[in-house]
Amino acid sequence: MNLKKSLRLLVYAILLAAIGILGKFTQSTKSSDTFSVYSWNIEWFPSGYKEPQPAADELARIKTTAKIIRKQGVPDILFGQEIRDATTCSNLISYLNDKHMKLATCSMFYEYGFDEPALQQLAILTRFEVVDAGYEKWHAHDFVYPPRGYAYAVLRIDDKLVACFNVHLKSNYVKKNGDEEAQTTLNRLKRELATEQILRRIDLFKEEGFNGEPISAYIVGGDFNTSLEDERFTTEKTIRDFLDRGYKNAFEGLTGDEYATLPASRFYPAVTFDYILYSDLEMTGKPIVYPKNDMSDHRALKADLRFPK
Repeated sequence: MNLKKSLRLLVYAILLAAIGILGKFTQSTKSSDTFSVYSWNIEWFPSGYKEPQPAADELARIKTTAKIIRKQGVPDILFGQEIRDATTCSNLISYLNDKHMKLATCSMFYEYGFDEPALQQLAILTRFEVVDAGYEKWHAHDFVYPPRGYAYAVLRIDDKLVACFNVHLKSNYVKKNGDEEAQTTLNRLKRELATEQILRRIDLFKEEGFNGEPISAYIVGGDFNTSLEDERFTTEKTIRDFLDRGYKNAFEGLTGDEYATLPASRFYPAVTFDYILYSDLEMTGKPIVYPKNDMSDHRALKADLRFPK
């Protein structure tokens, strides 16, 4: 075993021991008529890198991630971003120790020009009955080609149908030696185009329901790679288009580093890129952005929702 691998496994072991202390600060209460929605970009899960890592390292990372989620409280609905594949989801579920948790869907998006699925996919895990689930690639328009797509699941909750959508929208990455302004604009257009398409899909659900049964509520969560508070995104419509349609932001009015889902780094300031948006539901209690850990550069977030009284 080389030194790098030994150190990595040691870090995982230390983190597992520390999670028990963290858990008592992150538990939240939930009344019997609410359900929890949890979203986490787990950063190239299960490798933690752009390339696959040794099986033992990846298994250690899956176990650590499952332990973190268990301590935080296994949610009723989990949106995962940057997940490798369905097998990774199944392995994670096996360590959650929750017999009701199952995989609703895991996408298989391809990057442009590649003949194998990308290593960053979208997954929805849930305790609820899955009525329908799948994923759809974003459609290009003119010169705008959004990466990936959305994963969705229609769930039966309290004998009502709830449509859930998980997204990981275009990042803010700008190539070196390129036209920074043009690339930034193109990144924004890719996110806004994605929003238009998911809202059209929701409109179709509202018109047709599912097999003639109406959809009672909608949840859209994930990594939007844009912010409502950061001045760099004040003119962007990505999330604002949802809000204009009557969607609620689970973290509305909560600002500052305490709620920044992407903590500050030596390159970027702290920012909130991850959201849980909902319609025809109401939130109970206070939403949570969990402390950062070594499994991801993003922080997980959770909100408890229920049907209006």
